[in-house]
Amino acid sequence: MDDAAQVRARAVRLYALALQARERGYTSASELERLANETMAHAEELERRSRDVTPPAVRPQQVAQQQQPQPKKER
Repeated sequence: MDDAAQVRARAVRLYALALQARERGYTSASELERLANETMAHAEELERRSRDVTPPAVRPQQVAQQQQPQPKKER
């Protein structure tokens, strides 16, 4: 599991705790929800940065050349 996935899983756990706290009437529910939102934003930022750093596997020109239809041969 990569870092972004671990942070996202932590945010999901915080959301679950916030929901439980809200159902039980605890005043800490809004604080837990705020932490969950910040944690989820952090996970999204990690994912965005990893996409920006990761080089594409195939260059767009190579893909365009592979997808050009070949002319049909006349008989």
